[in-house]
Amino acid sequence: MMNTSIPRDSSTVNITLIAPLSGPLVPIERVPDPVFAQKMVGDGISIDPLDQCLRAPCNGEITQLHPAGHAVTVTTPQGIEVLMHIGLDTVGLK
Repeated sequence: MMNTSIPRDSSTVNITLIAPLSGPLVPIERVPDPVFAQKMVGDGISIDPLDQCLRAPCNGEITQLHPAGHAVTVTTPQGIEVLMHIGLDTVGLK
């Protein structure tokens, strides 16, 4: 479980995230994709999955689903968007 404080319009919103996959945690800086490793799309974590069961990391609504199915955005009741991106080298997926 991870507690996250996110500044929003001069206030702070706290949300709790659970791991969406089972597996060892990998620092985002060690992901072999510069877009994520350099936090160009925001901060995050990486998990080296041990199974194929993806769970929602928080309460919310699925507000975006990539057509190739490798990325999902869950929007919390507080309006925080949580991106779950599955896989590496997914740019060419359709």
